[in-house]
Amino acid sequence: RRAAALEASASTLADDARSWTDFCKACLHPRSSATLPGLWSGVDAFAGFGEGVDLFRSDERREEARDAVRYWAEECDHLRGFQVFAEDLGGFGGVAATVAEEIRDEYGGAPTVLFSLRPPANTRESAQYRARLALLNDAMASAVLAPNCDVYVPVACPDASAVRVAGLPGHDGDGRYVASALKAAAIDTATLTWRVRDDGRGDGCVGGTGMRGVAAHLSARTGAPFAAMTATMPCEPIDDDSREGSRGGYVVPGEPNRSDSLLATRVRGAFDAAARTEDLARARAVLSRQVHYTPGCDDDDELEPLAEVYSARGWRVRMGGRDDASIEGDSSAAGGSSTSAATPHQTRRALDRALAREAYRAPRLRFAAAAPLPLPLPFPRVFRRGGRSGEPRENPRECGAMTRLVAARSYGRVLSEMNAGWRRAVRGGAGKATVASWGYGGDDVDDVGETLASAAGALLDGSDAGDEFEFDDVDDE
Repeated sequence: RRAAALEASASTLADDARSWTDFCKACLHPRSSATLPGLWSGVDAFAGFGEGVDLFRSDERREEARDAVRYWAEECDHLRGFQVFAEDLGGFGGVAATVAEEIRDEYGGAPTVLFSLRPPANTRESAQYRARLALLNDAMASAVLAPNCDVYVPVACPDASAVRVAGLPGHDGDGRYVASALKAAAIDTATLTWRVRDDGRGDGCVGGTGMRGVAAHLSARTGAPFAAMTATMPCEPIDDDSREGSRGGYVVPGEPNRSDSLLATRVRGAFDAAARTEDLARARAVLSRQVHYTPGCDDDDELEPLAEVYSARGWRVRMGGRDDASIEGDSSAAGGSSTSAATPHQTRRALDRALAREAYRAPRLRFAAAAPLPLPLPFPRVFRRGGRSGEPRENPRECGAMTRLVAARSYGRVLSEMNAGWRRAVRGGAGKATVASWGYGGDDVDDVGETLASAAGALLDGSDAGDEFEFDDVDDE
């Protein structure tokens, strides 16, 4: 009864939650939060990136930022890096830029991975004001904050229709709560590769890479920190590869039996072609439902990856062979257990089979873990699955998931368009007055444009570099 009451209460969060404090029930340490000095009110309160930068210009404020970071850094037995989450299209972006700069100066050997969390648009502001401020904030974040990070990943609210098609039919695309829940689930999976310890046996995970290794891999060909992110959740079950080639009477496709007649050979060839088509479709299914979370990098045909990092967790294996059409993703479907938990090696082999059929080549890191994505009680009901007759079923407690961090050439075009928008915005009187109020004069404005242009060039030219990379996606096991 208590669990039912908690679930009923949690179900209202999607409509009632207005801030992360409405649903964050963790007991935070007193040193985990800090109060910014000053008072902001109105719809544009602390809405400009430069307001945060201007707030921390004094040495006193910067020392406070260093002390806040130093307290936790000194608690670490072995500092492996900084994982930062920032809503940087506003004043808090300027605060994050100051903190990231201090981290770089004091802990230069430790990598910093920053996820730029983009909230839904604020419809209370005028369209013209919102558009101008968005151009200025986006350019400032990419030119001032990103260079102080080793990896910079913008994470925006995904397209609602794409999320529904990808397997979450209950998603309506409204509200900060649902958007933050989806982004949190994706980021939790993406960061798993450096948060877990690979014991070398492959029981719990395989392919784990530290934060420094991930950052070096994504930026090696361009020197730029920018990366895009896609996510798939829930994931469809994969085929049991241990059954391949073990069925009785199995004949390798394309190798006719000498005793066959011409007609039998042709029939066999037709069946082999159909089997190969089915194999291709099943292998590529694990990549077919990716949802793009980074603005401007939402077209796979134009993405042009330069380096990729895949992280897969909690995948399941079909137990009924090829004819089992169940895609429920659990073991509670009618008729008994239809799937079982995949081992990390099975998961990575399935991912490798899919990647081998991709039309492009890029250096890749592939991480797989047995642990599924836990879905806590207050998670939105978008993960609810319908029964076989359409009747509602309870919210699942876990699911398989996969994310991809990708350094893409298309991000260079995003930065080029951003630079053009920045120059247009600061030419106007309102835009010029806004950046001037943030303490940015003529030379500073030009520096932002030059930084964006340089980063765009590095990404656009990156596909011609890096000939020393080996495009070997399959490890010997």
